[in-house]
Amino acid sequence: MRINVRGLGITAVIVIVIFIVAFSIDTLRLSGNGKGVDDVVPYYEYPTATLTIEEFYSFLNYDIPELAGVKNAVDKKDFQEAAKELREYFMKYKGDEQKIFDIGPLPPKIGRVAPKVPAAEVLLNREYTSHGVTHRFRGDIDWTYNPTVEGPEYNKEWTSAFTRFPWLNTLSDAYRRTGNERYAKEIIYVMKDFIRKLPVPTTYKIVTGEPRAKMYDIYNELSTSIRMGAWSIALLAVADSPSLTPDDLVIILKGILEHALHAERNPCLGDGNWQMFEITALLRCAVAFKEFKRSERWKLWAIQRMTKQLKVQVYPDGAQTELCPSYHGGVISNFLRMGQIIKDLKLPLPDEFDETIRNMASYLVKLSRPDGSIPAFSEMSQGSGRSPIVGTVADFFDDKGELLWYSTAGAKGKAPDYHSVSLDWAGYYIMRSGWERDDLYMAVKAGPYGFGHQNEDKLSFELCAYEELFLVDPGYYTYNYTSPWRKYYVSSLAHNTVVPDGLTQHRKDEEHLYVATEPNDAIWICGKTYDFMSGTYDSGYADYMDLYGSLSKQKLKIKHQRDILFIKPELWLVIDWMIPEDRNEHVYEALFQSLLKISLEQEQFAIRGKKATLTIAPVPIKGVSLETEVVSGQLEPIRRGWIYSVNSVNEPLQTAVVRRKATGSTGQAYFLIPGKGKGQSVSIESISVGTNMTISGRLKTSEGFSVDFIAQPEKGRRIGDGELETTSRLKAIIRSSDSTEVIEIDK
Repeated sequence: MRINVRGLGITAVIVIVIFIVAFSIDTLRLSGNGKGVDDVVPYYEYPTATLTIEEFYSFLNYDIPELAGVKNAVDKKDFQEAAKELREYFMKYKGDEQKIFDIGPLPPKIGRVAPKVPAAEVLLNREYTSHGVTHRFRGDIDWTYNPTVEGPEYNKEWTSAFTRFPWLNTLSDAYRRTGNERYAKEIIYVMKDFIRKLPVPTTYKIVTGEPRAKMYDIYNELSTSIRMGAWSIALLAVADSPSLTPDDLVIILKGILEHALHAERNPCLGDGNWQMFEITALLRCAVAFKEFKRSERWKLWAIQRMTKQLKVQVYPDGAQTELCPSYHGGVISNFLRMGQIIKDLKLPLPDEFDETIRNMASYLVKLSRPDGSIPAFSEMSQGSGRSPIVGTVADFFDDKGELLWYSTAGAKGKAPDYHSVSLDWAGYYIMRSGWERDDLYMAVKAGPYGFGHQNEDKLSFELCAYEELFLVDPGYYTYNYTSPWRKYYVSSLAHNTVVPDGLTQHRKDEEHLYVATEPNDAIWICGKTYDFMSGTYDSGYADYMDLYGSLSKQKLKIKHQRDILFIKPELWLVIDWMIPEDRNEHVYEALFQSLLKISLEQEQFAIRGKKATLTIAPVPIKGVSLETEVVSGQLEPIRRGWIYSVNSVNEPLQTAVVRRKATGSTGQAYFLIPGKGKGQSVSIESISVGTNMTISGRLKTSEGFSVDFIAQPEKGRRIGDGELETTSRLKAIIRSSDSTEVIEIDK
């Protein structure tokens, strides 16, 4: 039921609102046969979008000849008979839709006892796990309950995820494989129970008081659409079950229709993963139930919106605009689900589809570590492993190249014909010596803030070498935006970057930085023997507790420029330039975080794994005092050295800190030297150049490898003398036992 209030006076609008409230409450308890529904009462009183039984049947498409019996009964207002006819129709004519959604036939029941599926048995006990927390409901299900309120950290996402019914697929699969009617009965029960207790609101914004937050979590655009999609498949899974009564069918189908109408009237139009979930679910609903008059309209609308999202939500380098690898994979998955449905319907895919999806999958390959896992940038967790969506894309397109190579861990397909690569729209720069598991790898974040799931981590990086993950991003934390832990994990304090005065980067208030409108402005050079990247952060620093809220004071304006030279296949030279707008003294701390133990040995850090060692060697500066320490699990005077583990627990994380005080502009350099086994001994010394804002040094290893370098923030000034004299940004002389190479970065 839709009421257009445009052009009406305020009095008329008030009258209409009162009518909607009265009408909605009056219709809350109508079931499929038009009578009261048992003793179940909705949790809250609020205006709903609940349809009357007459309205429900008016939304059916009677141009379908097989619905003639339903129409005849409806014309007589015999809704019990209409429900029976609709049930018979579903029993006979939903086979095509079941095939589209890979819902297999039920096994024969003659002479057999239906087997049990352990995962489904857990769900029959009303035991649900979400975000690492398991809860069992004893009998009745409270759909608004959140067990994390009793834990150490509240996670609002528990209820959101639980009420999106992701677990319903487990019951559906178990039912179709075994024919065990206990699973079908539970599927039917949980959908009916939710519909009765939490009918679709006209909008979650109308609900007031304490329930409002819960209603938002349960009926926001994302939750509504995902639940609608899950229910659509589940209802098809039990369409031919003897446990599905006519009344059950009408209650559930009406609930799905109300969800679809809610999604139509309150669409998610932002260019993020929410819209992809919504339009995928809407397409699923439209295809599953051609019996709805609006199904064709929803189908075309979903395809049109998908075509637009292929253009606006994916950068030319294949990155999804949220710049979070896990959500990137989710968006690909939704594109593919829609693509498969469109193919099954014998409709043409959008022209951009093939190239865009392949590019999105290739992006993950480019970003991947040597073992195939994905760096834990943004809302990722360490230990997430090889991205499975790449294999899904390879199968979809029958790829025989790098996508197949990646998804089969090199067993099939063809390895990429590139090594290091820049993703200039996402602002990710990947330095690697090759594609073998023991190759060297660094992934640097130096681009836009991201459309969603942002972290204050520009110029942070991860590093792998010789099958060891040496330097890491702490990754995901629960979406409790008031929690100091959430604020810590998204702040610079939890990333491998430079922290001035204990403050964090702060781009949240600069929306023009969220989504790129042109390629990133970082300098990138990829050569045969070296890579070079230079990126800049200049949006100011603030207290990390001010994240997600109002700033307590004006941001500290300091420009951070990070230059990284990868000398293949030996080591990295990292140079940080800090340029404040004021002349005050500041404390700068460079952070290097590792899951492995870090030892401090004569002003150098050694990170030792099972197969290799990484040495972090700060370059000394004459007349400047550097402080070095290893921190882990610290809360005071500043939160530092933590990771939210895959077990959803805050755990100490080894963090190397290089600290110095400086007034005015300054710079600091570090060599990162990986080596097999216990590594190699390294000596570092400063080279005096006598020029302000210049860094120079000499590295020598026990294996006869050396690097002399001199650097400045930008090219132009003449610095150094002798072999190191230059006007370039950076000059390095690399010597080994059998060769000498000179590198000059003149950009």
